Amino acid sequence: MRYVSCRDIQGGVAEDSACSHLVKPPASDGCIVVHCGQWKVLEWTSCSVSCGQGKTTRQVMCLNLSDQIVDVVECDPDDRPATEQECAMSQCPALRSSDSRPFPSPSGGVRNNLPTAADGRSGGRTQAHQWRTGPWGACSSTCAGGFQRRVVVCQDENGYAANNCEDRSQPIEQRSCESGPCPQWVYGNWGECTKPCGGGIKTRLVACQRPNGERFNDLSCEILEKPPDREQCNTHACPSNPHWSTDPWSSVRS
Repeated sequence: MRYVSCRDIQGGVAEDSACSHLVKPPASDGCIVVHCGQWKVLEWTSCSVSCGQGKTTRQVMCLNLSDQIVDVVECDPDDRPATEQECAMSQCPALRSSDSRPFPSPSGGVRNNLPTAADGRSGGRTQAHQWRTGPWGACSSTCAGGFQRRVVVCQDENGYAANNCEDRSQPIEQRSCESGPCPQWVYGNWGECTKPCGGGIKTRLVACQRPNGERFNDLSCEILEKPPDREQCNTHACPSNPHWSTDPWSSVRS
């Protein structure tokens, strides 16, 4: 249902008799109920590590009653299931004493070594100089791929810097990393204009999100490229004669 009234040129309510020469719009009409979407989750992936503390993820989709994927705006964002959680595996085994020589950190301190990149053994005897690697750093980009680095040094049997390691066995210091697609601006359809004439405003939803529907704040997208979420509408002058005015349709209880 909706409210129908006769209005004058200033938008004020007039007597219905003033619009009697015009066809009065219906105050009620049939409608099709559009069902809201519902969240559906897939199985959790395997833990990201084989021992210790890691993470597991799953895909979350917004479906309609026909089990078709729809835009996430059709589902309640407050009820969205988690896409990531921590997982705990069995405790990692301790490093062997032969793998725990001092290793210089980027800050200049000393910490325990990681396992060697090459086994460093030949004929049952430990080589004097071996390549040692630090942990991989964070990816240089939060989306669309990047690179990450690690420390690679040549050390002697006492853990001090050396320069006689084999070049052909040197581990890589940099590798590419994939951090998922960048979020993009998405927008919905324009809503109804607030006025039938004389200049009104219409709005729409504009959001920054990834293709899987994951939302981000506006600063994660190119803010200067953000589509407008409101604009003027029905800027034409109102007619001088009285006319019928209708409010938006209201929902009805089934």
